Amino acid sequence: MGTKEQLDLDILPDEARREIKDFYEFLAKKYATKKAKNKKAFFDAIRKYSFRLPANYKFNREELHAGG
Repeated sequence: MGTKEQLDLDILPDEARREIKDFYEFLAKKYATKKAKNKKAFFDAIRKYSFRLPANYKFNREELHAGG
């Protein structure tokens, strides 16, 4: 959805503000699984398109910078 709404919590007593905050945290945790799925898809894509170097591969910095 992406929209943000602001609520004027200043009109509420402290106890009500705490309840609102607790309820918000409950909802955020309850519906946060959607983001977790997106993270999983992200890392799945990285694994899919990544490659592995051969076991005997040796990195040679001098070779990398030679020729220039």
